[in-house]
Amino acid sequence: MLAELKAFTADVHFVGRFPGKEIDPLLGGRVVVIGEENHLAAVVLRLLRRGFLGSPQTGPPTIGVDVGYISLARNEFTRRWGMPIGPAAVELACTAPALPVPLVRDDVGGVLVSRGRITELDATVYVDAKQVLAGPASALVVIPDPALGLAVTIEHTRRFGLPTKRLVERGRAVSIGFSSPTYVSSDGIVGPRPLARWTFYAHTEPLMLARPAG
Repeated sequence: MLAELKAFTADVHFVGRFPGKEIDPLLGGRVVVIGEENHLAAVVLRLLRRGFLGSPQTGPPTIGVDVGYISLARNEFTRRWGMPIGPAAVELACTAPALPVPLVRDDVGGVLVSRGRITELDATVYVDAKQVLAGPASALVVIPDPALGLAVTIEHTRRFGLPTKRLVERGRAVSIGFSSPTYVSSDGIVGPRPLARWTFYAHTEPLMLARPAG
């Protein structure tokens, strides 16, 4: 993998699994991340905090930074954006045009690039001003959505061989009030403590991602 990457750049740096401000000197032009979805999210969060996200259509950021992503295994993010994995992803991550993809934030200062998931919840849930749940559900899944900002899927697992019942609602924000404190998972990382409330909301600027068109 590194050999393929060095064919495009000799500027390769090894950082921690969830890097923070120590990567600031490396941010500029295009940043290529190798790892899992939560590693990508950590880098994107740093870009957001430095004001490096955006596109000419949404107003110029302080410094425009594109992101390339290389995953070693197929995941939801690569499937959603039609991206290859492994060595085949290197050329695309380094050379493909950067196109906008939606980005979601949360009310504790994090970002969501791929999927948020809450299982076995009992909650009151609003998508924008519309109530979509008042009571128990098997799962609630949130993903960034190009149309309105985010898509919320509520799942009810049924017995006796019946298919899982799913409700999908799209909007700009989802607000969740739990009947008892509950853990939230963002991009595969479960939060450190259960919370009584949680909000995901669409960020106003896209992530500029090197990806196939369409």
